[in-house]
Amino acid sequence: MRLAVVVGLALASGVASAGPLEIHDPMTHAVSRFTTGRVTQADGMLEVTLSDRDPGCGPPSASPQDPRLVFYVPAGPGGTFYAGGKAGVMVIIAGTGTGSVLGPESNTLALSAIKLDAGTHLTGTLDMLYGSGSFDAIVCPGIDAKKLHALPASAPTTPFAGKIQGTAFQVKSAIARIERQSDTFSLVRSVRLYAVAGVTCQTADTAVGTVVNLSDIGGASTTAQLTGSPQPATAGVTGQHGYYERDHVWVQLDKLAFTAGASIPGRAVIDADGTSLAGAFTAIACGP
Repeated sequence: MRLAVVVGLALASGVASAGPLEIHDPMTHAVSRFTTGRVTQADGMLEVTLSDRDPGCGPPSASPQDPRLVFYVPAGPGGTFYAGGKAGVMVIIAGTGTGSVLGPESNTLALSAIKLDAGTHLTGTLDMLYGSGSFDAIVCPGIDAKKLHALPASAPTTPFAGKIQGTAFQVKSAIARIERQSDTFSLVRSVRLYAVAGVTCQTADTAVGTVVNLSDIGGASTTAQLTGSPQPATAGVTGQHGYYERDHVWVQLDKLAFTAGASIPGRAVIDADGTSLAGAFTAIACGP
């Protein structure tokens, strides 16, 4: 099955309807429901699989061609799993012929309080491209909370700094890459934090020194606009320092802007073996 990455025009409200979770295929006009599901553990995060039938916690009973939604929820700040607020998550639509991966910039997940005891239920709403609504998923046995990495609940207001595999880093300048996909949809593709001062949109690609690249930031688009709260994100560091998945990163953008030259203030946390970074930044928007 081919997966197409889509980050386009999601529903703008950021709050899913109270009805059952449905998506409407724009090509076939078919309607699929995803009201029930199960919660398991994969890659250090909760894996939520939703379908139109109760999948239970045993071997999958549905056909691989049956429509289903899959998304992942990291433990996040303070081990809250972003419950009680809104978080931007990547959503995989599978079993529908040509699958789609909907970027975290546009999908808004709102979870109720989480309990990971087997047999309890995870409920919430999802607002995304093609549809929205509520769901109810059973928590399956075998989830090991010790392997779900809780991040620091807050970041200092001092400049983003710390150590990357033992090497000191402090942000001296920052830019945000803005991508406009249509007249009505733009997103912050990434925020780049530089260890050298004076980096501009014109010199960003040739700047020397260590660069921390924050990307896949939840809700960082003209549709969702999730500001003022930590969001799942990924991070990469130039050189041999590596890549950090969503279970090790959160980013909070305190303001969103999509015009070149505008300021985007925020803060971030990266917490992994050998790497501990946290603090604030102000990025200059670069793009159309």
